[in-house]
Amino acid sequence: MALFAERGEKHPDFEVRNEEIELPTHLKKDGVEAVETAFKANVKGDDGSVLTQPSGSGAVMSPPADTKTLTTWAKGPITSALTWLANFWLRMFKKQ
Repeated sequence: MALFAERGEKHPDFEVRNEEIELPTHLKKDGVEAVETAFKANVKGDDGSVLTQPSGSGAVMSPPADTKTLTTWAKGPITSALTWLANFWLRMFKKQ
């Protein structure tokens, strides 16, 4: 039972399915268009520059400093933002 009635019951986890969806004709008549969010090829703008990249291209992490400097920064005072930034990047390197 939910703690608050307005929140309702918990919904089961959903499943993501990659499939093409066909819009009903009555929506097409009203001007609704399907917009693709997972591009399979490079999309170029009017001037020829590439606007998107295929989803297969991974993200690249670029830390603010090298590992030795980050280790030194991480040993600073806990009130310093630089200490927390260095600890964040060192954790990201461990996850990789």
